[in-house]
Amino acid sequence: MRKLQGLIVMLLIFISTVHAQTTVVTDELRKQQRMQQSIYIVLGVVITIMIGLFIYLFTIDRKISKLEKGE
Repeated sequence: MRKLQGLIVMLLIFISTVHAQTTVVTDELRKQQRMQQSIYIVLGVVITIMIGLFIYLFTIDRKISKLEKGE
């Protein structure tokens, strides 16, 4: 009977240890996924700003060209 109780206790400890390690791994994976998602958000914002700047420069160039031709 004592051996069975000892075996059950060891089995429960083993299961709880494995569960704790799995939780840590999934937390690390979630953290990595959040970091990757935030990188895509930053990249999207930077690309949007760059496109806006190019459009602005293009329109300014056209306006300056019209002024130069008019004079």
